[in-house]
Amino acid sequence: MAEALFQRKINMAGLGKSIEADSAATGPWHVGEQPHPGTLKVLAQQGIVFKHTAREITKDDLTGFDYVLALDSEILADIQALGPPTDHVELLLKYAPDLGLADVPDPYYTGRFQEVYMLVDKACDGLLNTIQAAHNL
Repeated sequence: MAEALFQRKINMAGLGKSIEADSAATGPWHVGEQPHPGTLKVLAQQGIVFKHTAREITKDDLTGFDYVLALDSEILADIQALGPPTDHVELLLKYAPDLGLADVPDPYYTGRFQEVYMLVDKACDGLLNTIQAAHNL
């Protein structure tokens, strides 16, 4: 969901050739699968069509991307365990500090896809603003 939302914001800002978004899991549980139907439903309600096949994060992702974002603290720890410490691995909700949350709840278990959409949407706005300011875009 975060990839789809962020990609939409990138495209709407006319930055599709400057910024690349991708997503990956920290384990092999759903590799090769499409997004959860609940995710696709919420995205479709917002006019977002998302074609994605799940993959597992690699060490190369830590050096290949300028920002590596985790949705919760457990995922963050898993990502940090992949390689040497780096300052560009952080929680997505850092970019929406006014929400007062650190972790995005996992809708796979809670069914709270709409709530997750709202949290991720707000954080993606903050992330894009930060990237634009940091890179003069």
